[in-house]
Amino acid sequence: MVFQGIEERGGRVEFAASIRKLSDHSPLTIKIWGLHPPPNNQTRFFDTTLMSEKNGKAELLKAWSGEVARPSTGRDWAKWLEKATRRVANCNARMAKEKGA
Repeated sequence: MVFQGIEERGGRVEFAASIRKLSDHSPLTIKIWGLHPPPNNQTRFFDTTLMSEKNGKAELLKAWSGEVARPSTGRDWAKWLEKATRRVANCNARMAKEKGA
């Protein structure tokens, strides 16, 4: 698998597995030619520094909990986790933007 961000830049991607010496895993060497600038839609990263701030941590925990009760059956957990993750990511992006402004 190739990271989507690399693939989106275009160009040629070549990879080769190296010889295993100290582990049962093989190191992977990736060569990239003809890189183009990254796309305009910048990936958002999670600002972990907000977790060390008292107010930041409280806001993120509030976003995680949300106003929806946690599911009682196993079938509903995937949807709840997806929504909770989206709430936390949006909250983090908003707070990081406010912090940088």
